[in-house]
Amino acid sequence: MNQFPEGGHEAAPGSEVVALVFASPPQLELLEALRRLHPRLGQTYEGALRTFLDDRNPDCLAQCAHSIRELFDALPLVMRQPPQKPESLKAKVRQIADVWARAMDKTVTPGGDKWSGEVDNHLSRVLVQLTKFFKWFDEEHPKHAIGRDLVLDHFDPGHKDLPPQLRQQRARAFDDVVDYMNSVAHHFIGPSRQEFAAKIVEAETVIRTTVKPAPYADRKTIDAILKGGDA
Repeated sequence: MNQFPEGGHEAAPGSEVVALVFASPPQLELLEALRRLHPRLGQTYEGALRTFLDDRNPDCLAQCAHSIRELFDALPLVMRQPPQKPESLKAKVRQIADVWARAMDKTVTPGGDKWSGEVDNHLSRVLVQLTKFFKWFDEEHPKHAIGRDLVLDHFDPGHKDLPPQLRQQRARAFDDVVDYMNSVAHHFIGPSRQEFAAKIVEAETVIRTTVKPAPYADRKTIDAILKGGDA
């Protein structure tokens, strides 16, 4: 990632106000591509770049990492599926907790470290509610991998599911970036500015590969898959 000299500025078009130079030409190209896909993607990416540049902000790396993680999380927006806000997880857990408390007041089956005896009607109702809860949870809060794979397949030039090995390769790169950015955003690690800049380049490479895949670059991998070899 190009780092502009401190204090670098340019005049905003049609204005005497000086605007901060916040991105290199390749980054501006990627920014425009993301804006065309969805306004939120462009907004989040631009926010990450501007935050990284503000080294007067002592928490700029963590805040930039948060924006990059959000950028990856927002990629499903390009599939034009209206986001559906799931029911409150807290409310659902509270509902189950209330059912559990009522059952514990009435059941004759002893509890504690070890259960014994038959499942009576009170416990049976709890088990039914738990079954419904976990079914709801799986449907309304899908695992990260599901959304990620849908995005990878969506951007495939062939408009079909990626070959398993190619999907695993891209998913691994995708997850590596997200995991790293999560660690920085939550202050689990404190990288140097230079190290973090290299990770931004890595994140941008993954984004470019995802939203603008290069079929020629993937041909070697696909050929190896068809021949049963490694990429």
